[in-house]
Amino acid sequence: MKKLSVLFVLLLIAAASQSFAQNAQIRPTVTLGNIQPKTSVTGKPELIATREEILANPTLMMPPPPCEILNFQVSILPKGKDFQGPYTVQGPHLPPNVIDYIKGLEDPQGRIFIENINVKCGGQELHASPIIMKMVLKQ
Repeated sequence: MKKLSVLFVLLLIAAASQSFAQNAQIRPTVTLGNIQPKTSVTGKPELIATREEILANPTLMMPPPPCEILNFQVSILPKGKDFQGPYTVQGPHLPPNVIDYIKGLEDPQGRIFIENINVKCGGQELHASPIIMKMVLKQ
């Protein structure tokens, strides 16, 4: 009888976890233009881009099915300088003040944080995964 009770409890746990997994929302993936993760020196995938690559790709994009990027927040932590932002942005494009700030950096190294990304897919609003990008001098 004890074995049946344990088996019943295990079946309940398995059913609950499967139900939870089916109901959990999958976060859509968003990229900054066509910038894709590269393998870092540690062997882990990492978003690394030069200032030129970032300025050439200033629009958030999603793979098919196409979804509408509603809004997001962007912040910049330049090397050796103070944190800038967060700036709230409507639509998919980096705002002119952020682009001008990146262009004006004497030492274009640091991190760019794109967070709280809201998208609309199939009539449903979802939160996409954040983007944390390392800005480097050259690849």
